[in-house]
Amino acid sequence: MNIQEKITEYILANRVSADAKASLGLEDPLGLDSLSIIRFVSFLEEEFGVRVEDEELVPENFLTLKQVMELVNSKKQA
Repeated sequence: MNIQEKITEYILANRVSADAKASLGLEDPLGLDSLSIIRFVSFLEEEFGVRVEDEELVPENFLTLKQVMELVNSKKQA
């Protein structure tokens, strides 16, 4: 399973919204609140062996699947 598939699976399994779609496109909003972002970051760090720094914990990095993938890929290349 690749990065996109793992992240998509996590988001779809952990969404709390009743009207959440069964799929997730790269530009679809993730709809994460601050607590969800913290839990999501824990998943990302454990699953992909990356460290998300405090200054990167801004909503702009977690708005869409594309933005999250860019963050994870940048951390994996560092």
